[in-house]
Amino acid sequence: MKTLVLLISEQTIPNYLFIKTFGPANRYVFISTSRMQNNATGNRSEWIRKAAGLDASAIITLIVHPEFKDQVVAELGKIPWHEYGELVVNLTGGTKMMALAAWDFFRSKTSEIWYIPIGADAFHRCENSNEKVKFQYLHLDEYLACCGIYKSEKHYTTGTCTHPVDMAANMLRGYLSEVHDPNLFEQLRQMYRGSKDPDFRQTEWEEMREKIKNVYKLKIKGRSLSENSVAYLTGRWFEEWCFYEIQNLLTDKTRDIFLNVHLFHKPSGGSSIKTPVDNEFDVLFVYRNVLYMVECKTAGNKSKNIFLESLYKVAALRQYFMLTVKAVLCVLFDVTPLNKERARLTGIEVIDRADFKAQNSQERWKEILNIR
Repeated sequence: MKTLVLLISEQTIPNYLFIKTFGPANRYVFISTSRMQNNATGNRSEWIRKAAGLDASAIITLIVHPEFKDQVVAELGKIPWHEYGELVVNLTGGTKMMALAAWDFFRSKTSEIWYIPIGADAFHRCENSNEKVKFQYLHLDEYLACCGIYKSEKHYTTGTCTHPVDMAANMLRGYLSEVHDPNLFEQLRQMYRGSKDPDFRQTEWEEMREKIKNVYKLKIKGRSLSENSVAYLTGRWFEEWCFYEIQNLLTDKTRDIFLNVHLFHKPSGGSSIKTPVDNEFDVLFVYRNVLYMVECKTAGNKSKNIFLESLYKVAALRQYFMLTVKAVLCVLFDVTPLNKERARLTGIEVIDRADFKAQNSQERWKEILNIR
């Protein structure tokens, strides 16, 4: 028989990785606190169980006080551990007092006590830190499940690219060219606002169609556009371009990155809001167990306001996960040194027009992801 022992805390990913690395087991003991078991703020034990696909009957949950070491030891002493077979313990979690108590209690019962040092890609044995067991990196769907967000329960939806990468590349070249006309796309937005089939003046439409064809290399048939085509021309193409650029750097190009993610978050039980809140992410991806959220803006004549609005949105959405999330703002206008400093102070990376113009955006992504 094999038993995995885990210290539960807000950060669920280390315990999920522990189960993936050292499991499966016959039994799991979750050493938790009342706050971590609170359904209103997120039951971390349940998140871990569902993410790892564990049977609830195989789990024993022990509730302890997070700051009283002696009380934790006393609670651990109530379990007949000799009946639990081989014990494998993860100290990456809980509070410091919980970890110290677990170390003191289990060190005489097993040598299989492990932890993850900050920034490491492996579990280290506590009694011999040179002994390591590497863990696999998470896919994005696994990461979201560790946050209590499950696609099977319709907590989020994702989109797909509507056009090939070469079409997005044509749009990018057109946007960066000297003949780019920002008013053209603003005009399209206004024309289609509230109308799927606006009444164009023939001469006006011919001029717009020729510009789109000559500058952005897109052929348009007829004298109107579909709603999806307008969405693509007025900004969706840039989201897809950023998606393609990031996708090239990832190992699993389907499970590690999602496009146009809508997260439907059900508020806590005490909230008066009865319907889920829709949070939209242009691009969401995971790299080496770090979650990245990307906001993409083509802007136009209101670049300053759009930048600040995007900055605030990214900062707000980052709080959604209650975890360390890295944010990147991709924009097709030049960002002033002052605004770059504002972004830096809020921990947001910026890739702006100058980077795309110099064909340096891929290198910027490598810098952000620390790819050498």
